[in-house]
Amino acid sequence: MGSIREDAVIYAPAGTNRLRLLSKWEEGGGNFHSVVWEYLHGDEWRPHRTITQDEFQWGHPFRRWIAALHSLSHETGEAVIQVAEGDKPEPIDPLQFRGTRFIYTWRLWDLKRNRELKRLTNDGEPFDRYEPNSDES
Repeated sequence: MGSIREDAVIYAPAGTNRLRLLSKWEEGGGNFHSVVWEYLHGDEWRPHRTITQDEFQWGHPFRRWIAALHSLSHETGEAVIQVAEGDKPEPIDPLQFRGTRFIYTWRLWDLKRNRELKRLTNDGEPFDRYEPNSDES
């Protein structure tokens, strides 16, 4: 059946909003489950917006998932996230994933509307850190 685990959490500058990266762990490893944007109400964290794997994948021809988190702006609802994305359309048969290269890129994401606003890096690796340029906000 598996269990849901928190892989990462980041906080907006004021500390009253956070973004959690959750994975579903089963025998053999974990897979992206969701990101949850939460806000602090008194001493309790409450969900503001959740984006599930299905919602993140929706309508996109290439298999993709959120691999890492960098920053969150609660004022705009934007986050800098690392997206892993296959380099060819998702096959019907999972065995056809052989030969699919997954590329890791950092992107500015609109959490409210679940859409990419800007690609910040190109053709990265899973453990690449995001280093913002001085001209980026």
